[in-house]
Amino acid sequence: MTGPVLVFANIRPRKLADFASNGMVMANSDKEVSQFKLIVPKGKTGERIFLEGFKDKFTQERLPQLGSKKKILEKCIDKFTTDLEGRAMWGGYKMMTSEGSIECPIPNGLLS
Repeated sequence: MTGPVLVFANIRPRKLADFASNGMVMANSDKEVSQFKLIVPKGKTGERIFLEGFKDKFTQERLPQLGSKKKILEKCIDKFTTDLEGRAMWGGYKMMTSEGSIECPIPNGLLS
């Protein structure tokens, strides 16, 4: 696969093979997690995604690294899903780029 992907970029670095990983690539799966595919969003490389209706809350400035003790990612990861049309969602809100909603290959599924 080539092209852009979605990446969680402000999580705590973790050792992956022989190097520190500073991000986590987001993938789309069915609810049984028997198949998964990477998400190829439309939009500008490096742009921050936002939730529909809340663009003003998402800025381009770099956010501080999430602390591992608060387990923020673990608390919100189950809210990432896809709707029946395959659009990326978080808590019922569409995930957006400057090009529009993020389309995923597996509808009615999970994002992780």
